Amino acid sequence: MANLERVQRYATRLIARLHGIRYEGRLQALELYPVDYRRLRGDLIYLWKILSGDLGPELRAMFPLRDCNRTRGHRLTLRKLESRGLPLVYRLSRMATSLWSSLPSEVEEEQNEARFKRRLDEHLVRRWQLAAN
Repeated sequence: MANLERVQRYATRLIARLHGIRYEGRLQALELYPVDYRRLRGDLIYLWKILSGDLGPELRAMFPLRDCNRTRGHRLTLRKLESRGLPLVYRLSRMATSLWSSLPSEVEEEQNEARFKRRLDEHLVRRWQLAAN
């Protein structure tokens, strides 16, 4: 992951008009995002596909929902499970699970994949820009 970020950092330096600008500024000028952001986005899209049943019932059963009797949250809030017994490559990041449960319901309950991705991007970009400032 660090190697990929290093390559992206180097590639953005090669653009002459962005010479002398910090890495974050170069990313914004090119409308790119850090590797961690893109990985998290990919994890959330994969989680949406699992929870919507696109990838089969076996995977769906691995992500139990939390009982939501409260007014907060949405109908697909995930219960966090222990992942100590699984090899690292088979775990979906705990950060993605936490972020999934904190998504607004209009993002998470979207039925169409393209609209889900668009709403997810709008939500994540707002979060990313707030964190960058």
